[in-house]
Amino acid sequence: MQKFFSKLSVISGILSVGLVCSGYAFAQLSASDAWVRATVPSQTSTGAFMTLKADAAVKIVSVSTPLAHTTELHQMIIGPNDRMTMRSVPSLDLAAGSVLELKPGSYHLMLVHLKQTPLQVGQEIPLTLNYQVADGKLQMLRIKAQVRAANAQAGSKRGSVETSVGQKAADKASKNTLDKASHSVHHAH
Repeated sequence: MQKFFSKLSVISGILSVGLVCSGYAFAQLSASDAWVRATVPSQTSTGAFMTLKADAAVKIVSVSTPLAHTTELHQMIIGPNDRMTMRSVPSLDLAAGSVLELKPGSYHLMLVHLKQTPLQVGQEIPLTLNYQVADGKLQMLRIKAQVRAANAQAGSKRGSVETSVGQKAADKASKNTLDKASHSVHHAH
């Protein structure tokens, strides 16, 4: 029995070296708590949010989804007159061991010119993050993000579902804010 485990150990070591030498890359970026804000009919843009963890230094260079014509990396910043403005960013750098929360009012993903509306609470939205690792190779991280209520916040797992007048007003305010932002963002590049 000892010979079996000894041989197994040798084989395991050879396989490990083979994987490293063949350039096989282990996941260096992970995502958790991924969600997309629900939309109302005729709303053309929405945000996607999640927590990213980098085990090695990575640079997120693009994002895509089959549900939007354009998907961009964005940042909310305080501009002149203390006004929040949104702008597209070309990439996001994450240092090894770092965590970045993509959340409302900060860094986030913007899904622009939605191909399907409304996005309803409970739907799963596929997202793909493309990122570069230290050697410059491009890697992909595929994510399934759940659609949450328009008034959901990061960490709220499902968001809340309300049909009250207050929720309808929040949905309308969210739609107006995102639509205005998406119109101004295309000129901010």
